[in-house]
Amino acid sequence: MMMTPPPRLPNILKDEQVKQLFESYGPLKALYLPKDPATELCRGWAFFQYLDESVSDAAILGLDGLQVGDNKLQ
Repeated sequence: MMMTPPPRLPNILKDEQVKQLFESYGPLKALYLPKDPATELCRGWAFFQYLDESVSDAAILGLDGLQVGDNKLQ
């Protein structure tokens, strides 16, 4: 089981938006999106696992450099 950290995410993203972003590469088995307890905003990172683990590398490559809001994922 491989859990993969993605590029930095904007803290304005909602859970469903993050899920849709990652699911554009394939069905997810798991997604964990940590939030700041004081603000309930995304901390800028998540862990995800695809049903097909071979999709992880393609997702990381595809998301690298993607402009999301004011952030460029890296």
